[in-house]
Amino acid sequence: MLKKLFYLFVMVGLSALILTNCSEDTTNFIPEIYSPVYPDTLYRNTGTFYIEISAMDPQGLQDIAVVEYRLEHPGTGEMSQWSSLFDTGSGGDEAAGDGRYSKLVTGFDHSDSTGQYIIRFVAYDVDNHRSNEIEVTFNVSANNVPQISDPKLLDMYYEETDTVYQDLLDSIYVTVDVEEPDGYGEIANVWFEIYRPDGSSNDYDYIMFDDGITNGDTTEADGIFTTKISSVELDVFSGNFALKFKAEDIRGAPSQTITKYVFVGVLNNEPPVLANVTGPDTLSASSEDTALFTVEVSDPQGAGNIDSVWFQSYRPDGSSNENHFYLNDDGEYGDETSGDGVYTIGITSYGADPLGQWRFEFWARDIHGSLSDSLDKYVQIVE
Repeated sequence: MLKKLFYLFVMVGLSALILTNCSEDTTNFIPEIYSPVYPDTLYRNTGTFYIEISAMDPQGLQDIAVVEYRLEHPGTGEMSQWSSLFDTGSGGDEAAGDGRYSKLVTGFDHSDSTGQYIIRFVAYDVDNHRSNEIEVTFNVSANNVPQISDPKLLDMYYEETDTVYQDLLDSIYVTVDVEEPDGYGEIANVWFEIYRPDGSSNDYDYIMFDDGITNGDTTEADGIFTTKISSVELDVFSGNFALKFKAEDIRGAPSQTITKYVFVGVLNNEPPVLANVTGPDTLSASSEDTALFTVEVSDPQGAGNIDSVWFQSYRPDGSSNENHFYLNDDGEYGDETSGDGVYTIGITSYGADPLGQWRFEFWARDIHGSLSDSLDKYVQIVE
């Protein structure tokens, strides 16, 4: 009897041991997150910010499916969606596969609430086991961007102008008003860029001053920022130049961009000059072939001063449809060499009516609107 009880006791003990071993303790296999990196204080309008969390898993990093974060503002109830962090070595992450998950997060702008925010971090493995959750807090402080207005160009006598003449260029003073809602001391930099009539820029920032001393500024700390530019900044081209102004505060928050246009002209402007029209003297109204016509064009202020070249056709009775047919000097559509001053056009006389002597009247105009003298080419239209 005792022997049977002993065997029963052993069997029950073994069964309990087997059942215990078959019961999986999943708490030993869930991912774990730790060591968050986040800002203590952020200022609005200052761009992206960096967050990071480290993660590990007993089965290895390959078992981690996702690491996520969410922003919350307890004071207002504002709450973002859960978003993924990455360990890919890109987008702000330093090294792929090192277990540090990070992201550059879009910063706060003037429309966002200030105060204390929460960042929550969590991770899941491939079997959807949830890690521990980490909660950290940071502050968002108000930061108003500088406000810029009233850009001006002043001549050497400090008289305001919107037109500058290359012939008379000396020094031009450029001013702009800047206000900083958070206080004058928050203004860090004020500058502008110059864009030429063709849209190009020299990619140079012209720094402006409010110290009452530098580059023509007359009064210290009055909020009117000034700099002086020389003639070489504006005399490469003629036409409408765009000056684009911007400011930033000490935290790098940028103002809006405002633009001031100035027309740069030539006081003693001379119009383009036409010479040497070439082309066939006779064309057939039954031919579909293209005939090339050229005219040489020059300008006393340089080739960059030429705006357009065209001809207008007149029938044998002197009437015209008044259409302008534009020639090009781009090395295309029959033009042999780009920029050589020989303007070209290809035309077909197929179906021209009536037959007889037509007059082609050539013109050129510069960027200031000045017209050349006309130059005629007579062409006989036959069957």
